Amino acid sequence: MTGSEDRLALGLLHEEEDAWGTIRVRVRQAASPFRHALGDDWEDAVQLAQIALLETLREDRFRWEASFGTFAWRVTSNICVDQMRRRRVRRTVSPEPAAPSEAGEPSPSARLERAERRMAIFRVLMAAPAGCRRLWRMILEGLSYEEMSRLERVSPGTLRVRVHRCRQRAREELERLDSDAPGGGVAAPEPRPRRVGS
Repeated sequence: MTGSEDRLALGLLHEEEDAWGTIRVRVRQAASPFRHALGDDWEDAVQLAQIALLETLREDRFRWEASFGTFAWRVTSNICVDQMRRRRVRRTVSPEPAAPSEAGEPSPSARLERAERRMAIFRVLMAAPAGCRRLWRMILEGLSYEEMSRLERVSPGTLRVRVHRCRQRAREELERLDSDAPGGGVAAPEPRPRRVGS
């Protein structure tokens, strides 16, 4: 690994803002060929890639002799491909037509507000316990409660309690960030696992 790549990986591990800015640019560049195919799921794929990269470093699963930039590109591309497969499955399973998109582009202020909200949610997710991050990742990947309970080896009822506690913890942290930030609020995320057959 080059010195700059080494510093980037370490900076990301220590959550340095400059490193985060660099990796956000790289992830979005790596995901850009998939933007049209993923549509509304593209931002979720970008967020999943950032989570995966940080968790790989935190869990000491990154081989430091490799190029972190190449690794980040490969992780992002793989996640985008996985999201495309899930998107195709959803289209096959669900016969309902997609809702028509609203005409016109969002205003610059709306785009900025959306970006700030996503970043706040991302920071909350990264600060959450590993178990909560694992549940959030499965929810973003579109797994049902039944599928998640099998993976976690707990009953669906127990899993619902865990998801509720993680969601409540995230909401409280977002409210704390909201009270610390001047002006505007950040709504708590409400991802919900899909139900089998829905």
